[in-house]
Amino acid sequence: MKGLKSFLSLTRGEQNAIIVLSILIFVAVIVNFFIQKRPPNVMDQAIVIAWEQDVNKFYAAQELAAKRNDSLREASKQRREREYTAHYANYPAGGVATQQKSVDYFLFDPNDATQEEFMQLGFSEKQANAIINYREKGAIFRTKTDFQKVFVVSDAMFEKLEPWISLPKQINYEEEMIEMGVETSKSLIELNSADTTQLKQVKGIGSVLSRRIVEYKEKLGGYYSVYQLLDINGIDMERFAEIESFFVVDASGLRKIDLNRDDFKTMLKHPYLEYYIVKAIFEQKDKIGSFSSVEDVRKIALVYDDLYAKISPYLTATID
Repeated sequence: MKGLKSFLSLTRGEQNAIIVLSILIFVAVIVNFFIQKRPPNVMDQAIVIAWEQDVNKFYAAQELAAKRNDSLREASKQRREREYTAHYANYPAGGVATQQKSVDYFLFDPNDATQEEFMQLGFSEKQANAIINYREKGAIFRTKTDFQKVFVVSDAMFEKLEPWISLPKQINYEEEMIEMGVETSKSLIELNSADTTQLKQVKGIGSVLSRRIVEYKEKLGGYYSVYQLLDINGIDMERFAEIESFFVVDASGLRKIDLNRDDFKTMLKHPYLEYYIVKAIFEQKDKIGSFSSVEDVRKIALVYDDLYAKISPYLTATID
């Protein structure tokens, strides 16, 4: 009542002002209520979703980069360890070089020599293990030069060991087949010059497999080992054991990739050279200007020993 009396005691203009102000306040409250209750704008939702997607892509890219950096660091660490081992193999803990022990050479067959025997011939423990691992993956040394292909056997080491390797310099394949009890009425097939018709003469190789063998030869630039047939879909160890003895390989005509002259796309076409390896090769070339020899590829952190042994027969380095 007291408030009403106060209101009535006001002039007519003051009363109207209070009424108008009250109405404005009421309208403001109602409008604010409906604004808060209105559904979110579709455009606002699209912007939020796009922003969230960009954020997720950013974090995914960061995670991928972190993994790649970890891989590169690990590869670099392994390379430094290999270089350290190779450089300090003849140094004791005190840092003073020890005199290399004299080597007593003896006749040996690299197909069955033990780790200790390889070490007696001058190889380090790591090198001896590398030869044995290469052997365990299925490699068979048929000639002296086959042993020279192992990446830990340097030219200087091979020159010293060659007279003591109890393997022939070359193989008379016809005599070998007779000793193995294999029919020799048909001549052996040279893998790099054979066409599909010749390949199908071998039992176990049909039209599909012969075509795959020829197509893979073209992609590689030629075979340097019969064991490369194991890369082909449809040739497992069982089938390989059946057909291996029918083939010989002349690797003298391998198509080489020039590290200094061929472009990125040319290298990328080779089955053994994945994108990240080709990229690393070109990054290394940018740093050093040009490769002085194929051996320079081993300095690339991502090129581990087994990969180098696999790709090096297909590489050359022309120096302008």
